[in-house]
Amino acid sequence: MESVILSSPILMVGYGLAVLFCLFDLIKHATGFVFPIISLVLCTASTVAALLMGASLQEAAIAVMILAALNLTVYLGHKGKGGKK
Repeated sequence: MESVILSSPILMVGYGLAVLFCLFDLIKHATGFVFPIISLVLCTASTVAALLMGASLQEAAIAVMILAALNLTVYLGHKGKGGKK
């Protein structure tokens, strides 16, 4: 079975930008929660597009769980640096 996410350049760019925004905020702690929110919006849009293109739920869930783990890491990093406790 062929991967819909890996065969579509638009989905790869969407998920890639989501990871890029998340990693940028993890490294720089630049903007509070703006970049993680942008990352989650891009992830949601890419996942909806992937499901509409015929991706399996398992394939979409793997991508979502990877990005959710990255975003939770960013949140925990902010929490330790003066966020809400």
